[in-house]
Amino acid sequence: MTDLEHPEPDSTLGERLLVGVRNLWTRVAELQKSQQTTDKVVAHQGQEIESIRQEVLALRKQIHGLKVSRGKALAKNGRLILAIHEAERSLADIVRRMN
Repeated sequence: MTDLEHPEPDSTLGERLLVGVRNLWTRVAELQKSQQTTDKVVAHQGQEIESIRQEVLALRKQIHGLKVSRGKALAKNGRLILAIHEAERSLADIVRRMN
């Protein structure tokens, strides 16, 4: 038996079975290596996905904070505009009373 993949045609049944079993073990070992590589890739991608998820959560929090800040600024501006209008009315009243 010189070739592990293909036994000699005149070999015994035991020799052919032995070659077949060795071929199966070789393929199993190759599949295990391939599976380990796949597992490493999947684990790495899982870490990347988790990292992206954390970044998205952080960005959502920032957006929420900006919306709150914007809302507060708009409310403050609205109050200031009302105060300016009230001051203008009061000033107009004072001017009218002076005349």
